[in-house]
Amino acid sequence: MRAIAWSVAILLCAACGSPAAPEKPTTTTAAKPADPAAIGRMRHQLPKDLQGYELGALPKPSAPTAFWGMPAGSVADPQDCSALAAVPGDAGWSASGPGGIVYAMAGPAAAPAPTVPDDCHTWTLSTSRARASVELTDAPQLTDASTLAMTAQVTTSVENGTQTHSQATTLIAYVDAVVVSVTVVTDPGAVAPPLPPTLPATLLDSAVRSVRGMPPMDGLAR
Repeated sequence: MRAIAWSVAILLCAACGSPAAPEKPTTTTAAKPADPAAIGRMRHQLPKDLQGYELGALPKPSAPTAFWGMPAGSVADPQDCSALAAVPGDAGWSASGPGGIVYAMAGPAAAPAPTVPDDCHTWTLSTSRARASVELTDAPQLTDASTLAMTAQVTTSVENGTQTHSQATTLIAYVDAVVVSVTVVTDPGAVAPPLPPTLPATLLDSAVRSVRGMPPMDGLAR
């Protein structure tokens, strides 16, 4: 019995002195930086409202105000409000069809999302022949992104004295060091059914997910 008890004591002491098993190191996966060029991925799975649209490159210069039909040199009133639409972009695409024209663009953000001055909730942009009445609207909320939304009612005088009218919705998202914008231009008087009002927000979410390298909400690879 003494031999058995002595053996048990030795085993217990050996266990007491054994070093604890080392813990497995924990690893964290760094977030993938946003890539403006990846905005092209979303062209492969457009919403059904854009199926059959003709895809093309962005027109030059590439800027939301140019997509509205306002040329360079347009004057903003108040002047500071023009910064809200001064969005850079070096990658993107356009799509045109019977319901309107869509522009999706991304580029390095030269600055964080601008603060909206109190007098810029409604403002104008004009030249001798064109005028855009701009109104800030409710922007969609995206995770870890600052967003801004504008609707522009554009009136252009043509050579024979008549006027043309169009409406443009521009949504902007500042994510990481990238700025993403989606502009949808429609003609309120067109015979073709207008694009749905929810389309710009759907496209902005898809564009942001594309530059972040994330799968689309519908689970399909773009």
